[in-house]
Amino acid sequence: MSVNPQFVRKKSFYLVGEDRYTANGISDIREAWDALHRRLEEIRSRVPSGALLGFEDYSRETQMKPGQFPEFHYIAAAEVERIEDVPGGMYAKEVPEATYAVFSYRGPISSLSGMFRYIYDEWFPSSGYKLDPKVQADFEYYTEQITDWSNASIEIYIPVVTLTGE
Repeated sequence: MSVNPQFVRKKSFYLVGEDRYTANGISDIREAWDALHRRLEEIRSRVPSGALLGFEDYSRETQMKPGQFPEFHYIAAAEVERIEDVPGGMYAKEVPEATYAVFSYRGPISSLSGMFRYIYDEWFPSSGYKLDPKVQADFEYYTEQITDWSNASIEIYIPVVTLTGE
């Protein structure tokens, strides 16, 4: 686990996938991934790397309650070169260009939420950055299929701007 992020500028990109609201917590996220894997071959124009994203969209109906699992829209998605012929019932989104703090995580999937708590509760307050308001999201980036759930390798992208907004 890398507690010191690397900063990268990522051009705008597109994703298509299964959108779920996390009112029921982790089970909704699992449901989104199960649905995506059942229908992945229906998505056209996937990027050559085959990258998948776990996209936490905070721009719609987000509720953060202390001591509870946050409620937000979670999109289990494939990165695509362009949005075209979106399969019925799937969600498509363009994500704007942004600077990202990229954290590397290796460990059990069940502990991934602890990495997010570290980022938002410890790293952000002392970093000089805030979440980029034009993106209002973060995402896990998967370049390979997870075969060992106890030792997954994941990159976490957090769009950031300086506290002064620059």
